[in-house]
Amino acid sequence: MRKPDVTCSNVFIIDIGAFTILIDTGVSRDLMDSICKVLAELSQDNQKPILIIFSHTHVDHIYLGLVDQRFQNYGKVFYVCHTSGSDLLKSGDQKYTQAELVGIPIPSLCVDIPLFQKNLDLKGLSNIPEIGIEHKHYQLSDSVSLECVLFIFPNNQCISFWEVPGHSADSIAVQAGSLLHIGDIPFATSPGIAGVPGWNPKELSRTIIRLSWIILNQKISIICQGHGNACTSDELKKNLMNLQQDLDAMPEITMFDKTRLSGSLLHATDLIDEAHRILPILAGRIMLLRYRLEELEEEDLARKLEKILPDEEIDKILIQFSRYYDDFKSGLRCEYQVILKAIQTLQKIKSFLSGNNVENIIDSSLLRRTLQLFSDLLSSIQGNIPTGYLSFVYPVDLIQDVAHRRSSHMMSDEEILLKADDEDEFKKVLVCRLAEYQNLSDIKITIDSPIDPQTIYADSERLSDFFSVLIDYYYTYGADEAHITINTLPEFVLIKIAPNGACFQPHLPLSRALIRSIKYAGGELVKIPGKESEEMILKFSTKEPSLTGSNQN
Repeated sequence: MRKPDVTCSNVFIIDIGAFTILIDTGVSRDLMDSICKVLAELSQDNQKPILIIFSHTHVDHIYLGLVDQRFQNYGKVFYVCHTSGSDLLKSGDQKYTQAELVGIPIPSLCVDIPLFQKNLDLKGLSNIPEIGIEHKHYQLSDSVSLECVLFIFPNNQCISFWEVPGHSADSIAVQAGSLLHIGDIPFATSPGIAGVPGWNPKELSRTIIRLSWIILNQKISIICQGHGNACTSDELKKNLMNLQQDLDAMPEITMFDKTRLSGSLLHATDLIDEAHRILPILAGRIMLLRYRLEELEEEDLARKLEKILPDEEIDKILIQFSRYYDDFKSGLRCEYQVILKAIQTLQKIKSFLSGNNVENIIDSSLLRRTLQLFSDLLSSIQGNIPTGYLSFVYPVDLIQDVAHRRSSHMMSDEEILLKADDEDEFKKVLVCRLAEYQNLSDIKITIDSPIDPQTIYADSERLSDFFSVLIDYYYTYGADEAHITINTLPEFVLIKIAPNGACFQPHLPLSRALIRSIKYAGGELVKIPGKESEEMILKFSTKEPSLTGSNQN
């Protein structure tokens, strides 16, 4: 049974003659109603034993099994899970189970059959002697072993339990014939899931080897997952390869706990707000370019541009998030759900631009900022500052380059005319020229800098984008000049920025996402604009730090 909700697991029900097996119980009351209907059909005078197996003890997989008493109406219930999960449930652990993270407290539970105990004790099956049990050990390599517990039922049908840690220490895969349930292993590297309690990337890498071996040697054909649809063994093989690639490319991740969740939620809402600012600008510029092309009777080119940024679809995506966030404020959603929804929203927006060759028709700074919406949220969730491109740069040169790129053409008129003999090439450069965006004719940039300039340690692209956005902000609210003063001190450089203009009157403050980008560029905001003064001061180190710090939003 599938509940299309990332915070509620799938539930699988298997009928094995005199026994009913449930793999996970989910968290949704609606889903529980459907479960009860199936159990009622399978029960035999309520005497048929029910084995409730937890693939792991995260709350989205176990909650109803702990709190809903209706299971008892359909037979005697026995709980089965990994022995480490059994200890957590017995103590009523709120942190490891993620109950604390999603704000759903759980009661304690004594598990009837804890699997994979170091000192095997068969007394756990004393109440159901009809089930035989076997243990198997496989040494796949010098560093990778695989443990299996086999339940043998009276009709000689079997259920195999495989130890597959990585997503959590107590993760198990459950095999029934050619069907294999693997819990949340396929999503273990996903944003908001990597780093949860129990996360172990080294063990996950070994589990990828374990699952590959199981598929190959156990004649598995259907893979059931903790969330989403089932897949074939061939599809899982590809997914496991991608999973390993994600692991290889993944930075060190801090624990995704309540503190990290709160910081990520604030960052997520800031980035969604930023999307509301950026995307209308993108859509407006593409619309203007289409209009200009239509005026030149280049209808085919105009129609191609229409497909690049489906503004109605993006509006729909953002509206859906706004409604979701309203549900959160009304108490109908939890913080964790909002984070996952924000990830989904920004990932969809990124997908519209990633697959199109838009570098020449959209301002590069604007395009980078749009694509960074998703990657910045991902970094926040992982607990890392995305400062992987820091280098030594001259701030004066950087600012002058920003001004030059905004006020000059990428290609001269003479260069465009040289393309006139090639119709396809001429159309390309025509689109580039029409798409160019200049707004510095009415705003002047002046720079006071020391005679002996000093380099700063910064991300040049992010810092360039910051100045580009700031200049747009000043221009929008009536400034006719941006005055920049650079002061060099022994170990750092101060960059003072002040807008001038008799008509300058900002109606909205600088966005939090823009302010945060200073930190991502390697700097620090020393002074923020306020009622008394619109001046802001940035601080950058002149030395490469010996150790880059972790992110605290």
